[in-house]
Amino acid sequence: MKKQLMMFWAIVLSSLASQAQFDHSDDIEKWRLGVGFSFVNNTGGVLNDYFRFDKSWYTSVKSINADYIINKSFSLNGMFSQNTYKAGKPETVNTKPEIKMTSIDLNLRYSFKKLLPLDDWIEPYVYAGGAYIMADSSTITNTGKNLFATTIGVGTYFWFNDRIGMNLQVCDKFSLGNPNIKSVFKQANAGIVIRFY
Repeated sequence: MKKQLMMFWAIVLSSLASQAQFDHSDDIEKWRLGVGFSFVNNTGGVLNDYFRFDKSWYTSVKSINADYIINKSFSLNGMFSQNTYKAGKPETVNTKPEIKMTSIDLNLRYSFKKLLPLDDWIEPYVYAGGAYIMADSSTITNTGKNLFATTIGVGTYFWFNDRIGMNLQVCDKFSLGNPNIKSVFKQANAGIVIRFY
């Protein structure tokens, strides 16, 4: 299944790359679709262990997102991601063979592209919204197997041409069900994005 998915995206990217020579400066961008990697960190606290990748971050290849472009500054983003924790990760949490965690997010993004004098190849943004998180174990989400969370994050696009780019972002997710917990977990995403005009 993973090989078929990779082949599908390779065909899509190559076909769109062949069209990148056309000028889309007068076109109105409507959608952005992306696929990539998802990374999560359950160490707690807003700024704890952001750069301890060997002990704090756990990865999955399952991340799909879509942007609806409202105008040049705002867009609505939806994302689906699924991460799998192997036994012993996090070390103080997981004793099962594996634990799956799924997150469905809806966020409003604000792009600095119009506000800042930036080159066309880079587009930083901030975003905020909510997420519904489902897990096999309540120890992963700290408050229960399923919960709603508030999301606050930052990210940027790196555009290779008018059609194809790379997206990097990181956020904190805060539980709405337990005010004593500062952060449920941190999540980062990296992937390939395609523009649709």
